[in-house]
Amino acid sequence: MRRTAVQLLLLVAALGAGTRGEQEDLSDRVARQTQRDLELSQIRLDPTDCPGGGDGMVYVALRDVVVRVPYSKDHPVGRNPIDSGAGRLTTPPMPDAPEGCKEHPAPAQALHLSRQLQMIAQSEGHVAPPLKSLSMFRSDGRAHMQEVNENSFDRARTQGKCTNSPSGLTICGWREDDSRVARGVQIAGGDVAGGPRWVAVCGLGPSIHVDDCRVHYLLRKGMAVGYVFNQRQVSLDRMFELDPLVRNWLNSIVVES
Repeated sequence: MRRTAVQLLLLVAALGAGTRGEQEDLSDRVARQTQRDLELSQIRLDPTDCPGGGDGMVYVALRDVVVRVPYSKDHPVGRNPIDSGAGRLTTPPMPDAPEGCKEHPAPAQALHLSRQLQMIAQSEGHVAPPLKSLSMFRSDGRAHMQEVNENSFDRARTQGKCTNSPSGLTICGWREDDSRVARGVQIAGGDVAGGPRWVAVCGLGPSIHVDDCRVHYLLRKGMAVGYVFNQRQVSLDRMFELDPLVRNWLNSIVVES
């Protein structure tokens, strides 16, 4: 009887050790995958490692649209990497060159540029809107969120409760600022010369705070833009006036040839 009890204790201990081993192994795998995701989401290329010493720029391919941004050791370029089959990717001129070089643009589904916009604006003396985020996306030719936002704006205008500002912006909805956190839902829209209409949606979607506003539009074929700003930092009218600066800068970093 005593021998059986000892064997049972040994079996329980072995099973417990196996369970702990599996848990530790799973934890290690999760940690490794998390680290890998972090590495893939940041392009830390030093352009001097590129053929010929590079040109100080990091190149990223949003399918057929290639953009370049200045290298910064302190502000690595953020992206959403491509997780589809490699066969769908455009073959770079020099596949053996480090990823991010002009000869091998880093493929991305999305490119996040908030820090780069602020950095370039400061160095070149430009006005940089205080954006919470700024991203460029691969596009199949449609700006889906832009269509959704424009439809919402058109519906809001038919319901009234809209005001027109001297800047040409129409603001619909309501906003109450009588508490610590402002409440309400607002949709604002206005025409931008030579480009898609600007529509900001505030208080809907991922954020329920009316101060957080989201803008989406198809800037050019194959490339959509999305950014977020806060009304306490920059008003709807002022952001509408500053938006052409964002469009001009994004167009300027596209490699045309």
